[in-house]
Amino acid sequence: MEEKIKVTWSFSALEMLAEVHEYMSEKSEQAADDYIDGIFKTTLKLEKKSIQNLVHPAEIKK
Repeated sequence: MEEKIKVTWSFSALEMLAEVHEYMSEKSEQAADDYIDGIFKTTLKLEKKSIQNLVHPAEIKK
């Protein structure tokens, strides 16, 4: 059975995202919402991946 990735957000990470959202929303509430939504959607995509399918950053060729 493939081992799946589980992302667990720490309280401090969520606080930081809230601060980013607050800062960005001073210019555009919609842009702030979209940015934070994008982070969470990317996290969900990551959780669908198998650990065996990940590539270590050092192995990525430029």
